[in-house]
Amino acid sequence: WMVFSTAILIKCRLEASSAYSADRAALQLEVLVSQHSTMCTKEQDARLNKDDAPVQERIKFLSVLDYPAIWEAKSELAYAMMNLGALVSAAEQFAQISQWDDVVECYAAAGRRSEALKVLESQDKNPNLLCVLAEIQDESQYFETAWQDSRYRCARAARGLGRFHARAKNWQLAAEWFAKALAVAPHAPATWFDTGIAHMRLALVKEDPEHSWREAARCFSRAASQEPDDADSWANLAAVLIQVRDLKPAASALDAAIRLRPDDWRLWENATRVHVALKRPARAIQALNRLLDLRTRSKRSVDSYLEQFEIVCRQVEQLEAETVDLPPSEAAKFNATTAASALDAYILRLKREAPASPGTSFARLWALCAIRVSLKMNNSNQVKNEALLRDFKAKQLRALLGTFNDDSASSKDTAQLCRVALEFSRVHDHATPSDRSSAALLLRSIADRAKLPADHDLRVQASCLEKVSL
Repeated sequence: WMVFSTAILIKCRLEASSAYSADRAALQLEVLVSQHSTMCTKEQDARLNKDDAPVQERIKFLSVLDYPAIWEAKSELAYAMMNLGALVSAAEQFAQISQWDDVVECYAAAGRRSEALKVLESQDKNPNLLCVLAEIQDESQYFETAWQDSRYRCARAARGLGRFHARAKNWQLAAEWFAKALAVAPHAPATWFDTGIAHMRLALVKEDPEHSWREAARCFSRAASQEPDDADSWANLAAVLIQVRDLKPAASALDAAIRLRPDDWRLWENATRVHVALKRPARAIQALNRLLDLRTRSKRSVDSYLEQFEIVCRQVEQLEAETVDLPPSEAAKFNATTAASALDAYILRLKREAPASPGTSFARLWALCAIRVSLKMNNSNQVKNEALLRDFKAKQLRALLGTFNDDSASSKDTAQLCRVALEFSRVHDHATPSDRSSAALLLRSIADRAKLPADHDLRVQASCLEKVSL
């Protein structure tokens, strides 16, 4: 009986960690607890339930098995019920073994505040109960009493005072109380996290925030090391390290946060900035691709990352120039080729998925794409690259036209529009007659809106494209 019951108990503990089997584990644990109360002797067994084992059977192998006492089993059952949300049932189990602080917490969490206060009134106020009373009534004086009664050893009281001051936006006092709580109980990832938040808030209001940023980084680092699966700790650690320009550790922290929360666009945004600053164009392009995937969730337009994209384009161009004479086996050449391939693939994806929205920022985006394509015009895919360049120039033109005011356009805006239109007209060497005809219509429309004279180069180019298309 004892071997079988111990095996069932171990099975319950294993199943309790899974959301799919936690309820079954709690029910089985309740059966094990109820067996403690059916203590039958050998003579009584004949008259009672045949499944109830007599005392002689129960105590076999007791000294070699780790089977809990009744109060330990009830406590474990109560915590299992608490995790399932059966708070009132858990409170009843806690009451049977006089764990009054847990009884009060269960009643408070279940919304039965009057019953929680009734239990508190009937018990002597130890530091834990005082902390529970402070949390129910939101009174800091009970935390202070608990802190003093415990001879300054109750971490819960110090932590409660820290959170009380944090809610009041008194970040200096909050940080001090959190530090006292950590001095008593340093293995508390939630408290390290709260301390980091307090130091972050202090850094935002101090004239010399460097020390506060460093303290926040230390706190978030401890929180992440104690609870490695907490994405918030890694994300905040990365954000603080970015503030102090410690970028390589920030990139590592972002990698850990992204691994835990891959659909958080804010993490990918920070990753883009960090990898751009570290001159890692391939990693930056990977982050830009992910932001493109998450643009529906982030509600961010593609041109929001124009600055990072422009820097990446320059970095890739510089890498290619520096490694042009290196053999393909060199690591630097391989890195440059990888980054260039990633950039070219991203540009093609922009062509397919990015909206043709009006505005100067979108015009700049398509101009950068056109510049990248024009650098590859001398390779064997000249016809394909010319078509790409033509598409990007057309997108750039339409983006400029979307904000071009026919009546109040400045001479600078008109000159820019004409320059881009002329560049567009010169990339039709391998275009089809239909493409040339469409381009001529677009150029004539631009010339009319810009009120250009009949002998302007743009009208001449439109006439030439019309003749060739015929």
